[in-house]
Amino acid sequence: IARHFSFFGSFTETEQEAVFGSSIVPHIKTDLFAAQRRWAENCKFDSDVNSNNIVETMQFLDMKLYLAEDILTKVDRASMAVSLEVRSPYLDRRVAEFAAGLPRNYKLKCDSIKFALGKTGKYILKRTAKSLLPSQIIHRKKRGFMIPGAAWINGDLRPLVNDLLSSERIRRRGVFDPSYVQRLIDEHRVGRANHAKKIWSLMMFELWHENWFSRRQTESESTEEIKVAA
Repeated sequence: IARHFSFFGSFTETEQEAVFGSSIVPHIKTDLFAAQRRWAENCKFDSDVNSNNIVETMQFLDMKLYLAEDILTKVDRASMAVSLEVRSPYLDRRVAEFAAGLPRNYKLKCDSIKFALGKTGKYILKRTAKSLLPSQIIHRKKRGFMIPGAAWINGDLRPLVNDLLSSERIRRRGVFDPSYVQRLIDEHRVGRANHAKKIWSLMMFELWHENWFSRRQTESESTEEIKVAA
């Protein structure tokens, strides 16, 4: 569970200890995936289907958490922003329940060497569509809807990165370690490593904090000053 959900995040547990400032580190010494573990413990399966249900458990967690709280949320926001109605036919309850009840090999073909390479997903779906679609469509490499964040950070968003993640600002906020954040930016800028996911997450935190805390705190202080003056 920790490995799986760390992949969805930006920083591993070790990296989190490095990116957070000394005043924050003592507060993150906890099980970050306690909620996911509780979900996993509550998973119930028919014992005659599979003796080891780790694959089904992770699929269940993805459906309840990643699918609902990330994928569908982003699709809904992006589509409704341009008044576009998006439907997900594979999430029809009858289809989803049927798929969930299939033996594991029908989903992932686990008895194939390709399983270790991550090339056996959607097995029964691909077999079903074999007579309907060209082979190059069925077997083409999966591509996500990723933004060119790495290029933006070094390009059009460079001034914003410099502003939001400046050492002075990071130090003043007191949440992250300014030297670690600067190292991420420097390594990304010279092409030594692609830290786009980490840098993007730090930027989003700064924008979120600015919108929901810093600005409102300033507005509150201004209101109090007006009341005192009155």
